[in-house]
Amino acid sequence: MVGIGRSTFNKSYDGYLKYVLLKQSKGIKNQPFSLVYLSSFNLNTLRKSQSDYPFLGRLSYANQLMIASKISSQFSIQVMPTIIHWNMVENNNQQNNIFILGTGFRYLITKSVSINSEYFYRFLHNSSDYYNSFSIGLDIETGGHVFQLHITNSMGMDEASFMTRTYNSWSSGGIHFGFNISREFNL
Repeated sequence: MVGIGRSTFNKSYDGYLKYVLLKQSKGIKNQPFSLVYLSSFNLNTLRKSQSDYPFLGRLSYANQLMIASKISSQFSIQVMPTIIHWNMVENNNQQNNIFILGTGFRYLITKSVSINSEYFYRFLHNSSDYYNSFSIGLDIETGGHVFQLHITNSMGMDEASFMTRTYNSWSSGGIHFGFNISREFNL
């Protein structure tokens, strides 16, 4: 699967490639989990704070393995080891490569409505300006579209931004409401 996107946060553009390595199955070929590889990039086009960054300095990359298992017909869990790379960082206290472990779950309320949650823990991230990302949301599937309503302490929509540059904490009231519409096209 290939995707592109645009976000008003940091006026960014992003793209991704998602490839299924293993698919969960039962029966003769029992496979208890799915394994998916995600590779993405993000281009920050914000002029105000990064006007002196060259083009390549505005790029960040994410590489992630998604290990997921559908425990029952209603409940799924996922673990996501991730590495984020920033070509340029904001100051000397930050690292270009950040290791993250994400966890998530999905609970199907009805055939078309689910509750979802994700949490991303940043390892060896020595900046006290950022927090770990946590979100909880509701997905509503309508045949061809998925409407996503969620609350989170993150503002970024691309992997590098929301996993490593979350400026707000839930405890201080830094909660944001988000709305996405996804559409899948088959060629």
